[in-house]
Amino acid sequence: MDLIAQLAGAAGIDADKAQALAGTVLGGAKTQLEQAGDPTAAASLQSAVPEMGGWLEKAQALTGGGGGGGLGGMLGGMLGGSAGGALGAIGGAADVLGKLQALGLDASVLAKAAPLVLQFLEGRVDPALLAKVKPLVGALAGGDAGKGGGLGGLGGLFG
Repeated sequence: MDLIAQLAGAAGIDADKAQALAGTVLGGAKTQLEQAGDPTAAASLQSAVPEMGGWLEKAQALTGGGGGGGLGGMLGGMLGGSAGGALGAIGGAADVLGKLQALGLDASVLAKAAPLVLQFLEGRVDPALLAKVKPLVGALAGGDAGKGGGLGGLGGLFG
């Protein structure tokens, strides 16, 4: 599966923005795995998708390194435990939304991107890792990556 072509077509964006979108979504999932205390899963995701580094660089180049700001880590770290994990996931979604806004994209793009990203990962990662990543990507898309939704009320905070 050519993820970049699929994202570009589904979202109606050029290949550069599609690369930045892929990097933002996958990088957000990787960061959430790290913040959840699962560096092995984060490293496995990075290994399974070596293109992620280039896609993240594309996102930084297109946004001037802006967007986001580590809100997920800050919220999760302040509370710790399961409450911190839940707020960390919300903050992680806010980081991703901030990066998308810097790219000139809105939250509705996540609803289109999430199922494509998960389909792409199905052929690259083992089922155990996919099971860890699926809820993270699904949360970005508004709860159910297969049905879309655009982050519910959180998306409204960002336009």
